[in-house]
Amino acid sequence: MASAPGPRSWIRDRAGVLGAVLSALALIALAYGRTAATLWRMWSHNDTYSHGFLIGPISLVLGWNLRRQLRQVPAMPTWAGLPVVALAVLLQIAGIRGDVTMFQAYSLILLVAGLTWTWFGPGVLRRLAFPIAFLLFGAPTFPVIVNQLSFRLKSVAALGSVSLAQLIGISVSLQGMDLYLPTGVMTIEGACSGLNSLIALTALGALFAHLGTGAAWRRWLLFACSVPVALAGNIVRLTSLCVYAGLTDTTRATGLFHNIGGFVLFGFALLAMVLLKRLLRC
Repeated sequence: MASAPGPRSWIRDRAGVLGAVLSALALIALAYGRTAATLWRMWSHNDTYSHGFLIGPISLVLGWNLRRQLRQVPAMPTWAGLPVVALAVLLQIAGIRGDVTMFQAYSLILLVAGLTWTWFGPGVLRRLAFPIAFLLFGAPTFPVIVNQLSFRLKSVAALGSVSLAQLIGISVSLQGMDLYLPTGVMTIEGACSGLNSLIALTALGALFAHLGTGAAWRRWLLFACSVPVALAGNIVRLTSLCVYAGLTDTTRATGLFHNIGGFVLFGFALLAMVLLKRLLRC
């Protein structure tokens, strides 16, 4: 009597994979077209989430790089993933009816996870867990949380930069969110909170940690270091504005120097993460 065939690697079952991909694309295009357009507008016009354009492609590359591992994973379709799919659908309905972009974005991520679990089994889902979870960095959160976090980051950056500038010898004082210098007054706006850099750098920290080869605690520590590195980078940036304004005037400091400084300091923060990665040997 012939034995029952064992499970096959899902990536070798090309017909099944093609059907699953086409079905997923059709479902997502039908249910999430409006969501995709909303996210695109948000990434285009909201500096806090301007990095969102990169998150999807990075996730796809991460998944593609796992193709050799996935060839060894047996196909084990299961109904266990359907509750996740159902939750994603309910979250999408709530997001559309309440016009809550965050719900719609999270719904899309849950749908990807649920369909992967349902069609290909828990083994595939475990290996694709990080590429799927990485999509969260492109999703928005509640505006009240963003505003509160932005305000607290501004407060920390303002106090830190004023203290550092005074230590250097720059005559500057802080009142509220205004920096008073002999050459004028600079106001720390929401864009100077460093929230943009914090979100982008934590995404990079997560990517570095995932691609690292050291012990798990070293990689978790590397990811955690992305937060203080981002905070320190923003403090240094505001301090440089104080120094430049003290040497010239506030008009020049808040012009081209301000715009270029953000990119330069983010580059230094990225370099700091690379050095930390080597220091932690991961």
